[in-house]
Amino acid sequence: MHRQLTVPGEKLPPPSVSNVFLKRLYTIMEASLDDPQLDVGLLAEKMGVSRRTLNRKLSMLVNLSASEVIRRYRLQKAVLLLQSGLNVSEVAFRVGFRSASYFSNSFREFYGVIPSAYF
Repeated sequence: MHRQLTVPGEKLPPPSVSNVFLKRLYTIMEASLDDPQLDVGLLAEKMGVSRRTLNRKLSMLVNLSASEVIRRYRLQKAVLLLQSGLNVSEVAFRVGFRSASYFSNSFREFYGVIPSAYF
């Protein structure tokens, strides 16, 4: 159960997230995916825990910080949207990035290629 978040190239959500905490986390992130205001503070509030507890729990479950979980989730969802044929700018906004250029930089940093060259 330690690494239930997927790695680059895998689809989300994971086929069998057995942890109730992670299921709830994914549900909240999915519902707020296009909200650029979704950050660690808001996610902790929606989960009903403190920021520190959220980070500690995620560190224990998936060995990532809450901000990294949010970032990875958004980028992995972006791959699915890019596969569906949406353009890079539209994908950026649908996954909660405020600017297409920041999205492209984050995508390149995570996947090693720019979004338009991913496929």
